[in-house]
Amino acid sequence: MVRNLAAVTLLALAAWLAACGRTSEDALFGEGDLDAGADASLDARADADASDAQTDAHGDARPDAAGDASPGDAAPDTRPPCVGCAGCCDAAGTCLAGDAPNACGLGGVACLPCAALGFDCVSGACRGVAPVCDASTCSGCCDAQGLCRDGTQVDACGAGAAACVSCGALGCVSGSCQGAPPTCGPATCGGCCDASGTCVAGDAPSACGAGGAACVACTASGAACDAIGGYCTYVPPCSASTCPAGCCDARGVCQSGRTDLVCGAGGQGCHDCAASGQACAASGYCYAGAHCGADTCAGCCDGAGTCQPGTTVGACGAFGSVCTGCAAGSSCTAFACDSGSTCPAPYAGCSPSALVLPPAPSTSCTAVELDAIAVACKGPDPGQPCFVALQKLLVQNAACQSCLLQFTGNDAYARCLAPYLTASCNHELTCAVECSDAVCGQCATSQKKACSDALYSSGEACAPFTAGVWCASAALGGPGAFCDYPKNQDAGQWLRTVGEHYCR
Repeated sequence: MVRNLAAVTLLALAAWLAACGRTSEDALFGEGDLDAGADASLDARADADASDAQTDAHGDARPDAAGDASPGDAAPDTRPPCVGCAGCCDAAGTCLAGDAPNACGLGGVACLPCAALGFDCVSGACRGVAPVCDASTCSGCCDAQGLCRDGTQVDACGAGAAACVSCGALGCVSGSCQGAPPTCGPATCGGCCDASGTCVAGDAPSACGAGGAACVACTASGAACDAIGGYCTYVPPCSASTCPAGCCDARGVCQSGRTDLVCGAGGQGCHDCAASGQACAASGYCYAGAHCGADTCAGCCDGAGTCQPGTTVGACGAFGSVCTGCAAGSSCTAFACDSGSTCPAPYAGCSPSALVLPPAPSTSCTAVELDAIAVACKGPDPGQPCFVALQKLLVQNAACQSCLLQFTGNDAYARCLAPYLTASCNHELTCAVECSDAVCGQCATSQKKACSDALYSSGEACAPFTAGVWCASAALGGPGAFCDYPKNQDAGQWLRTVGEHYCR
């Protein structure tokens, strides 16, 4: 259940951030202030977190922290006015078919931009792999990121999968820039509306926003404009602290750093090895040998760049990592050196394709049903009453139960945040959750904190996925605030809050 995530993953991620200047689990997963000794940029992040309500990409006002909610305190109903819509509702309240990668959903839910999250739209839910934007997949236009846009908005106008153009002082009519510009708003602007009423991209710190909302200036607080949802949040610079296993590209984004085109480690700048006729070594540097990495090797890479099975004590490892020689008395089990310890337990690594699926939203639950689940699943360790309540809900309202079950597994936390994460951030957070659960999931209660405290330290099992911690922090500082786990570790309270957003 969710308690596993709270006890292991959330504790581990919070402990890591505490070491970087934050003082407690509440500081990351609640609305706690930062230690006076934290640096100025983190202080700016705290100020941003305490600011007035922001608006997310779905048109929902940012709610109070989950720790402040209580069963029965339903969030305001800010769903798009799309009564009777069989597909999904866009930011302007227009009912769409709900089967497009850039507008996905069924049953009148808010449309999800699946392609921007790294997925296709399958049966009204974000699934599979995002399709290439071309005439076979997009009737609108393709933006600079290769994402399909409707082609009807002045900041992204076009048709037939042509490149989107910004119309400037003109309007967008039938995929062509012409006529007078319309009033800036959700129906005409995919970015944000500046003080003069002009639609701008909404991806700049000085003018940040999405869905035709008013632009917000992030610069005053030292925050950045997040790529998903257009909201101000603190995003630390890419460095050895935030990208210890990979490299920082020209945009300051942490990359894995193990391909010939993007190679590097330790938070240094990425290099294009192919440009100099070299290859990227498994440890992240350009050399004259053969390339071996996650893109070519399912096992591990030896010093000569040869892919090994990764199943022997002399060469143990998976996913194109550097082969490890296991210590005397250890075995190589499931591609990881195993000394027999279960706390911490061995961890072979994370699949390069690991992504948690965004939730399939629904409008099937009622406030009464969510209240009942909140009471039955109350506390940090929900047991039989919670199970019975969910089984009862299966009989009474199977669609509601199905929606809530998305948030009862060990990936529940990452799943809740997934709509506010880029594909890269989704991968890093998914791996962080998986690693935390694998390494500390079998620990006794008295051992879990010590295990979790060490997970993200330099050289430890989960350190390569540090970027996922910051991705989660950024989303929690914006429209994903409702995903914040309650300070009192109440699983029922969390399910009620998340269910109000995704299932009602």
